[in-house]
Amino acid sequence: MPPILAYHATNEYFEDFSITDDIGFHFGTKQAALDRLRARPLPEVTIEAYDPSDIAIERLRISKLKEYDSLLDEAYALMMRKLEHPNANLRNTLKSMPEGELGQLIGVYKSYSDSFRWNRDLEEAEHGKGFAVLIDGSLAAFKPTKQEAVEQRKYIKSSFLKVVKITLSNPIEMPDLGRWSVYSIAEASGLSRKECNEIMAHDSEADQFEALRNTLKSKGFDGIVYTNEVESPGSVSYIVFDPEQIEVQHNKSYDSDHLEPS
Repeated sequence: MPPILAYHATNEYFEDFSITDDIGFHFGTKQAALDRLRARPLPEVTIEAYDPSDIAIERLRISKLKEYDSLLDEAYALMMRKLEHPNANLRNTLKSMPEGELGQLIGVYKSYSDSFRWNRDLEEAEHGKGFAVLIDGSLAAFKPTKQEAVEQRKYIKSSFLKVVKITLSNPIEMPDLGRWSVYSIAEASGLSRKECNEIMAHDSEADQFEALRNTLKSKGFDGIVYTNEVESPGSVSYIVFDPEQIEVQHNKSYDSDHLEPS
C-alpha cells in the first residue's frame, strides 16, 4: 500500500509523534480533522513582551546555588522557589525569625510544589529582554524580537492540524468503535477470551494498550482502518501503531482561529 496523505487534529502542542498511551496514533481526512478541531477547545496562544523583573533575576541567581551558608539562606531560597509572588522584603522578614522557626518553615515548604512562575522566571531571566510565546499561560518559547515571536505563534497555531504521510502494510479493518477502549478493540479484533483476559490483567490502561498493540503486531497487523461515523461521516480513518510509520509533512499555514487551512 503506497503512503497515505492524512491529517491529525490535536489541542496539544508537539512536533513529533513519539509516545502514545493509546492504541496508536489517529489520522483521517482533512475534513475529519477540521470537524474534530471544531468539537474541542483549542489552547490560547499569546505573546507577552518581557523585561526580567528583579524577582526573576534573583530567582535565577538562587537556582545556581549548590549549597547554603546558613538556615536563613536555605529558607530564603526555598521560599523564592515556592511562593508565586515573593515579597521584595522576604529576606529581611526571614532574617528576623529565630533559627528554630526557620527550620520549621523549611520542613513545611519542602513538600510544596514549585510556584507556577519559577521555571518561567528562570527561562526569561536567562534570555533577558524579549517576547514570551505562551500556550494557555505556560511558556512555550522565548524570542528576542516581536517578529520572531509572531512567527513562532503562527507555527504553534498551525501545528494543531498536522499533515502526515502514513505507511500501512496490513491494517486490520474494524467498524468505528467510538471511544476505542482496550476491550472493545480487543473484542473487535477477534482475539480469544484468553488473550483478552491476559491484556486486561495489566494494571494501567497504558500498559493494557501496549499489550494489545503488541498482540496485534505479533499477528502481522501494523494498524487499524475504519469508516469514520463521527467526523466527516463516511470518510476513511486510520490508527497507526508505530511512530516509524509516520512522516510529518511541512507544517502548512493554518489559522486555528477560523478553523480553515489557508
